[in-house]
Amino acid sequence: MPTSPYAHIEFVVYLLSSLRPTSILDIGLGNGKMGFIARDLLDVMFGERYLKAHWTTLIDGIEAFSDYIQAHQRFIYDNIFIGDAFELIDSLGNYDLIILGDVLEHLEKDRGWQLLDKCALHANRAMIINIPLGEAPQPNIYNNEFERHRASWFEDELGPFCDYSNVYTLESGLQYGSFLVRRDKYLYKRAEVLFIAGNDFKDKGQFKEAIESYIYSLRLRPEVPEPYNNLGTVYIAMQRLKEAISCFQKALQINQDFAIAHFNLANAYRDSKEEHSAISHYLRAIELDPQMHDAAYNLGNLYQRMGQYDEALVAFDMATLMNGSFAKAYNNSGAIRYLRGEYEEALELYKKAIALEPEHAEAHWNLSLLHLLKGNFKDGWPEYEWRWKTRDYRPRTFDKPLWDGKEGSGTILLHAEQGIGDAIHFVRYSPMVKAMGLKVIVQCHDELVRLFKGIKGIDRVFGFQDPLPYFDFHCPLMTLPLLFKTDLSCIPADTPYISVEHAKVAQYQAMIKNNGNLKVGLVWAGKIEFTNNRFRSMSLKTLTPLFDVKGVDFYSLQKGPASAEARGFENIIDLTYTLRDFSDTAGLISNLDLVISVDTAVAHLAGALAKPVWIMLPYCPDWRWMLHRDDSPWYPTARLFRQDTFNDWTKTIMAVKESLVSMTLSGPKAL
Repeated sequence: MPTSPYAHIEFVVYLLSSLRPTSILDIGLGNGKMGFIARDLLDVMFGERYLKAHWTTLIDGIEAFSDYIQAHQRFIYDNIFIGDAFELIDSLGNYDLIILGDVLEHLEKDRGWQLLDKCALHANRAMIINIPLGEAPQPNIYNNEFERHRASWFEDELGPFCDYSNVYTLESGLQYGSFLVRRDKYLYKRAEVLFIAGNDFKDKGQFKEAIESYIYSLRLRPEVPEPYNNLGTVYIAMQRLKEAISCFQKALQINQDFAIAHFNLANAYRDSKEEHSAISHYLRAIELDPQMHDAAYNLGNLYQRMGQYDEALVAFDMATLMNGSFAKAYNNSGAIRYLRGEYEEALELYKKAIALEPEHAEAHWNLSLLHLLKGNFKDGWPEYEWRWKTRDYRPRTFDKPLWDGKEGSGTILLHAEQGIGDAIHFVRYSPMVKAMGLKVIVQCHDELVRLFKGIKGIDRVFGFQDPLPYFDFHCPLMTLPLLFKTDLSCIPADTPYISVEHAKVAQYQAMIKNNGNLKVGLVWAGKIEFTNNRFRSMSLKTLTPLFDVKGVDFYSLQKGPASAEARGFENIIDLTYTLRDFSDTAGLISNLDLVISVDTAVAHLAGALAKPVWIMLPYCPDWRWMLHRDDSPWYPTARLFRQDTFNDWTKTIMAVKESLVSMTLSGPKAL
């Protein structure tokens, strides 16, 4: 067992004789033993040059504590630099070999690793690390802060990075290790450690730490594309899309055939609304990896968003060919078939998705819409409850139970969900709930509060921001058809179920022209937030053929951004500046002969008021209007005008115009 702390010297001599470096940096030179060894071995023994002027090996040293420097050290080193090695090394050039004494134990562990990283970047070939191992605190010498013991190092920490090592156990029990670490291997391993740490941070949602780890990894190995790619995914998660795009581009500059980077870059371009760039990179990702079904799926979703349905179907078909169990792709393909009126094909695709993934909420939800559209309420209502498990719906949470539809006593809260039109449509069930022996309170959109206060069967009405009184049960309005087992034979269609305040009727009666003309309200656009709004809405310009009909005064009922279009037409009367909520809209409608509307809340309001309403429907209508009929079992005064060609209103508007002409000739009874 060695007795001297210099037992590693023989091993260092062996390493030096093998490496034969032409330049050395000795960090933590102490009494200069590494300088002596290197000078004697490399210049004297191998080169037989005894005079300093003839030395061929450059040997520099860094010493943090100037009091350690002795005269002989200044002779054996070409240069001695005084100061913190961590700061000094960045100002020095590169060396074939960097030798570290026990300087590492005088640094905090993280800073010690950072010093090793810097040394590796400044070492052309290798590092030699000589260090006490384990808990071996060194006493302060001369009360010198640079000698304070701050970290313990262990063989299994350094071992994975080194090519050769010797560990010595001295008689004192102290372990001392000497490690040869080649630059390339160290940088490869260290960058990998940092990359893995970045992945762990990313998975935990610790994005700041993940970014730091990936960037650090890239400092050590900037030629590796994977950290750039994963760094980009963090930036996507943080919605920092420009930085994400830059990262993916850098990854592809390193490896232009990096399929996952093309996929991620496509996602970033998609989120940046740069659709055509996204498409090209999705296609490139699929070309490089023909099994990348997620790329085909995302491509299909992008085409669908852009309204390119043929291309979307091809992409979804590709995704299912790559992965026959890809339930999401079957579901989304079904959704496009549904929009195009290919209902049987959509039905089979939804069923396929559910067979593959029985808990696929979106597929169940889509299946419910198809059943309801076809009038199959028995199967539709139970499937409709899957809406609460989809991405777009979040159930309200109360500390009271959901009502089971049974008679009883107490107070029930009926709360609106989805859009204003849906609330108007299903508030009709309130008297039926009241008849079950319950006190009924309703919570709804603020715009509906005054309107709903006059509905029979409702005791009190509250807005969404209002504090609620005590209640015993709750139920979403759109669950009531399920609880009451509604089918086509028992739809509660007793209209009007909404009444208008007399003061409101009189207020708008004073604003309406009394000239004997037919008075028609118009609505041409819905809220842009609605997913399929572009299919149900149109511009006011599309309705201009109606303005040719004589004997008609048109009144705008249009709210929102589209209302501004009325200013460009002198033959439409705009009173919408007076409409604060839907009780005002109801007052105006009560003074009209007819409402012509796309599928919006105003259409529901007119129907609930038992006012004649003509509803213009897209090729694939909302489920409640069903198929192949021009009337509605929900609203007896409604008449439906349907597109017969996908996304083309031309014939629909002409049919409305012809009916309006007939009405002006026959009088309002022709409604």
